[in-house]
Amino acid sequence: MDELIPYMFYCMVVNVLSRTCAVAIARRERDRTSGEEQLAALPVMPTRELMVMRDAFFACVAIIRERRFRSPIAIVAFVHLCSLAAFVMMLLAMGFVPLLQFFLDG
Repeated sequence: MDELIPYMFYCMVVNVLSRTCAVAIARRERDRTSGEEQLAALPVMPTRELMVMRDAFFACVAIIRERRFRSPIAIVAFVHLCSLAAFVMMLLAMGFVPLLQFFLDG
């Protein structure tokens, strides 16, 4: 499962870049929606604080619900959520694939 580690790194790089772009775009908007207000209040550079990550996740979900892919910020928010989903899927794969191999080869 060590072959997944570089892909996890790539997912997190995309995650950091998309979050930074989303915050920068949200701060440039003149008439902000509630999701954009949430995102604009976050720091530009990502931190390791769990509450900031949670707020960014829910702000991106709110932006996608409000904008429906009609603006660049909705697309960047979607990329951010997809990179998080890919990272979580790789974490699950690293945990469950060896377990399945153990039982199937057993």
